[in-house]
Amino acid sequence: MRRRWPVSLLLTLGGVPLGGCDRTVTSVGAWSPALQPEPGAAGAANGGAGGAASGGLYLEAESGELSGDFSVGSDAAASNGQYLLAPDVATAEDQESPAQARYAFSVPVDGDYLIWGRIYSPDISSNRFHVQVDGGVRYLWRITVGDLWYWDDIHDDLKYNEPLHFQLAAGAHELVIGNVAAGARLDRLYITATGDEPPGNDTKCRPPHSIDLGGVCHESCGAQATPERGTTCSCAAAPESERFEAYDCGGGSCCFVPAMP
Repeated sequence: MRRRWPVSLLLTLGGVPLGGCDRTVTSVGAWSPALQPEPGAAGAANGGAGGAASGGLYLEAESGELSGDFSVGSDAAASNGQYLLAPDVATAEDQESPAQARYAFSVPVDGDYLIWGRIYSPDISSNRFHVQVDGGVRYLWRITVGDLWYWDDIHDDLKYNEPLHFQLAAGAHELVIGNVAAGARLDRLYITATGDEPPGNDTKCRPPHSIDLGGVCHESCGAQATPERGTTCSCAAAPESERFEAYDCGGGSCCFVPAMP
């Protein structure tokens, strides 16, 4: 039986497994359990479908100025029963998408702002958008959460738990969401200068290191590494005893990186 290492031991070693999965097939980079908030820390009350956090601004994702085959989908679990649905055609991660949603918003004071998005991304094929503020850097926001709606801070690609900070002056601004992954869904956006997290995340899983599928937490490949051995989704030569399931291995197995001779 494969030995599972306690979080306390991982923390003493910096929380970063050796090796890890190929970033082209995994949603996980360096796993840092020390940075993971407690499940449901923001509170389950008002579950993101109308709940208000302190002092921030909510935007309905489907209310933006839509172009390029972005459409509006329906889901009773979404705020106001609707969400922004990306087209069926993906866009290269390094290219600007013709499918965009534009949002005009204003902030009352100069400040250091965070942006959160309530996303539905059950697998690695539908887990990313482009995000741009005031014509600045176009960031790739990537997160796999499972078959539920989940609030995540806008961050750069695989830099989970490192939210982007936007220095905004009081007054009018523009936020642009661009399509990257086919079929990705976005319900709401939350803009805050107080560092608070919008309420509504009550899953016991810890996206993207484990995701909620049917109420069961499924681990990523990278989250199953040990301090001594990293993991990979390239397992053709691995013995069955060193293969295990991981949601981000494209239907294949996760396994330990071969030990160095």
